[in-house]
Amino acid sequence: MIRYLDNQEKSLTKDLWREAFPEDSEDFLDYYDQEKMSRNQVLVREEDGVIQSMLHRNPYRLQVRDTFWNVDYIVAVATERYAPPRLHAQPADQDDDRHAGAADAVLFSDAGGRSHLHAVSVCVYL
Repeated sequence: MIRYLDNQEKSLTKDLWREAFPEDSEDFLDYYDQEKMSRNQVLVREEDGVIQSMLHRNPYRLQVRDTFWNVDYIVAVATERYAPPRLHAQPADQDDDRHAGAADAVLFSDAGGRSHLHAVSVCVYL
């Protein structure tokens, strides 16, 4: 299932973060959790209650001359090391607006058959 996590669930991404980005310290993870997670959106692919892929959308306000835009800076794109490569497009569940719909987003995962590498995940907003 592809969906956005609610704020109480976001800490479930820490294990995948540690696996995908071992160079990040626990102090950094604590900072990110306190400073970014309350305002960002986290899109995940989840199977049997296990988060296999994630993408974090951190909101920023961008100004160019006199024009302002609300934009998302995409970070922490990762896929579990042994997750099978797949192409996912899932329609939204009518009863739960936290699911990413096929008209909203597509999450791609492909490790290119190289099991020793983390798969690259890319979320494309349509």
